[in-house]
Amino acid sequence: MTRPNFGTCPSNEQEVSVQMRLRAQARRYDWRDDPEADLGDIVARKCLDLETALAVFFNGRPERFNYLRKHEVPAGAQGAARVLDNICLRANSGFYLATGGDAEIRRCPRLAAWLNQQEKDRRDGRSGRYILDARMIAFLAAQPAGADAPAHDSVPDGAPSWPRKGMRAGMRAGVGRHSAAALRDRMLALLPSRG
Repeated sequence: MTRPNFGTCPSNEQEVSVQMRLRAQARRYDWRDDPEADLGDIVARKCLDLETALAVFFNGRPERFNYLRKHEVPAGAQGAARVLDNICLRANSGFYLATGGDAEIRRCPRLAAWLNQQEKDRRDGRSGRYILDARMIAFLAAQPAGADAPAHDSVPDGAPSWPRKGMRAGMRAGVGRHSAAALRDRMLALLPSRG
């Protein structure tokens, strides 16, 4: 089978159709093929939105690996499990773009069922392999499509220093100042207020 060509992330308005095709191909991907080789690249792109990432995640049927440790995953399915691991980690870190799709994401019955099962697992004292951070998903889902996170040059008084350190480390690693500031702001937004 020919590997799909997911192309590169669009950089201007004229290439929006490329981005739309990229998302559509990811959503239609047949997980029986080689997901690590084919989807590994697309789920690592910064132009992928949260709604698409979650659709791809659930298309990969994460429930089949959720209660297996890495060494328990059958050899033929390890690539799929790694792709699911990466999607989950990226969704929880705020990597994927906000789409303004709050209503779409909240209407996703598989996401609701997954989050409900996570809560039940928590009450029962167990956890699955793929724990989605409901706060991060809600935060990204509530952002308007294409909105830039505010870029602040200072951390509010009394805030922990780890967001500042994370921003500096991100900038040293080649992440732009705006992206690093947006990540810092996302982390600060998740902290409980000290009211």
